[in-house]
Formats: sequence, C-alpha cells, structure tokens
Amino acid sequence: MNIDQNWVEENIDEIMRIFCKINSQFNVKDNESHRVAKSRHKKKILEDMDKIAYRPIYYIARREKEHIEMKHEMKELRDEIDELEDINHANAENLKIYKEKSCKLEIENRELKKRIEELEKI
Repeated sequence: MNIDQNWVEENIDEIMRIFCKINSQFNVKDNESHRVAKSRHKKKILEDMDKIAYRPIYYIARREKEHIEMKHEMKELRDEIDELEDINHANAENLKIYKEKSCKLEIENRELKKRIEELEKI
C-alpha cells in the first residue's frame, strides 16, 4: 500500500495525536524542546510520510479512521433497524386492530344477511 500524502495532509492532526500517543515523550506539556521536536516531526510527516519512522503511524491512523467510520456506519444501521422495528411493530398493531374490525364487520354482515332472509320470507 502506498502512502497517500494528500490523506496525510487532510488528517495530520489525527496522525500527530497517534504519533504522540506512541512516542509518549511528546505528551509532556509546556516543554519547549518537545514542542519544537513535535513541530519538526509534523513538518517532516507533511513533506513525506513514507519514511521508516512514520510509515507505521500512517497505517495505524488509516486503520483507526476506517474503524471510526465503520463504527459510525454501524450505529446508523442500528438506528435504522430500530426505526424499522418500531414501524413494523406499529404496523402489526394496526393489522391486529383492522383484523378485529374486519371480524366484527363480517359478523354484522352475516347477521344482516340472516335478517334480510327472514324479512324476505315474510
């Protein structure tokens, strides 16, 4: 897999977060030498991420980004399933109500037919 330098530029903040997480010495706050070194690494990464020291960070960042996107997509799909289940449940309830009404109408229809038959006999 080749390094997508445009992707690197678009996601540099995420890459630097992972870089600092892996290289814990850069997590020290208010240390001027660490800020300078971190800035230097950021510039080198933006110039060419395909260096042996940076390439693993790239692969980790890409996978993490894909993982986050997949989690987001899974959440959307779960929400959609929940919504469809709610609709399905409501439809099942409506169907039950309409079946009951239909049964009542059929009974009334039979009774009316019987009455009509009785009236026709008279």
